[in-house]
Amino acid sequence: MGILSCLLYPDIYQCNHMGNFAVFENLMKSGDELEPPREVKHWLYFKNMKMLKQFVQAIKKHDFSLADESVDVEEDGRYLLSISRIDSVNIASINEVTDMLVELSETYDGDYDGWETVVIHRSDGI
Repeated sequence: MGILSCLLYPDIYQCNHMGNFAVFENLMKSGDELEPPREVKHWLYFKNMKMLKQFVQAIKKHDFSLADESVDVEEDGRYLLSISRIDSVNIASINEVTDMLVELSETYDGDYDGWETVVIHRSDGI
């Protein structure tokens, strides 16, 4: 790839940040307070169960837990894993979390696929 294509096409982290911002905007439009920590659920895909299990051991060191005890097998043969952790969802915090998950998942031949959470209004409290 030449220099021009590197400037025109976002890398995996930039693409991830754009996705994070889209979720962030939806939370803001819904009146979310954004700062209160809450459960954030993340999805990742792995090509084989061995790498998925190694990834699970690695993310437990970062206080993540399995959001679903079962692992789904997709039509293309990839394994879908759902993990969660209590985090703030302001843009700086969520970018830091997802960058770490992108990097760690790549170490185990996986692909990070995004996150979701519940909307928290000021009146909801925590």
